[in-house]
Amino acid sequence: MLADPAFDWLTDLPLAPGAPDLRMGTRSLDEADWLTVDSYAAAERELRASLLAEHPDHAQLLDGHGDALGELIELVETHRGESLATGPDVDGVPTQLSDLAVSIVEDVLLLAHNEDHWYLAGGVLLFPDQWNLTQKLGLSIADVHGPVAGYGELLEARVDQFFDRLTVGQLVRRRNWFIHDCAEHFLPGHITPKALTEPDDVDSLWLRSERQTLRRLDRSGAIVFTVKTQFAPMGELRARPQVASDMVEFLTLASPRSLVNKDVEGRADAVVGYLRS
Repeated sequence: MLADPAFDWLTDLPLAPGAPDLRMGTRSLDEADWLTVDSYAAAERELRASLLAEHPDHAQLLDGHGDALGELIELVETHRGESLATGPDVDGVPTQLSDLAVSIVEDVLLLAHNEDHWYLAGGVLLFPDQWNLTQKLGLSIADVHGPVAGYGELLEARVDQFFDRLTVGQLVRRRNWFIHDCAEHFLPGHITPKALTEPDDVDSLWLRSERQTLRRLDRSGAIVFTVKTQFAPMGELRARPQVASDMVEFLTLASPRSLVNKDVEGRADAVVGYLRS
């Protein structure tokens, strides 16, 4: 288990209560804050190298998108002020993807557009949360989000329009969160949250959050989607009265669909009791 001991990002959780169930929740982002480095960066890079060697299918790129990948590499190197580190030599994984995988702690996905829709063109996904790059590669963004209850109704059109309008030089960020039974970074398959009724049992759960960013590449027009995965034990939420209060309000007003999407179905009452104690 890896986690940031400061947990300052907990105050950034999107906890607006009530409808709608799903929100994009994007905010502007300065170039200097695009990629992250925290106290666990070195350990996470080692973990990423190990996962890449074990799961090479989580670093793939569709044919015809090499130029976009090269442009992304240039952008990352400019931002870091140095060349990428050398990643492991893994059969079937392009060298640039391997190097990218171990140079930063974010997963990075490339989104491209054809005459009909935006689709997942490839990237590096070593810290997946219940999805697999092989299964989603080449799918439209709507199909990628198929398992998310309410996506088609509430977000599909907005996301597509947002991607269409995103301009070069415009950086945005958003954050999500879920409540999981463990703090495992590599979760490519679906998990069924265990039902809990006793508040004391919540202390063993973890909040998993993704800091996500979006930006458009200049020459290729592809969109870069980065995902920084972070964990916090539930006790860290309870130790922050305002965060705990906001979470209680969110869970109290959340729809059944929202509870499913947050992996809180069957244990929301226990979480509320825990945060109030």
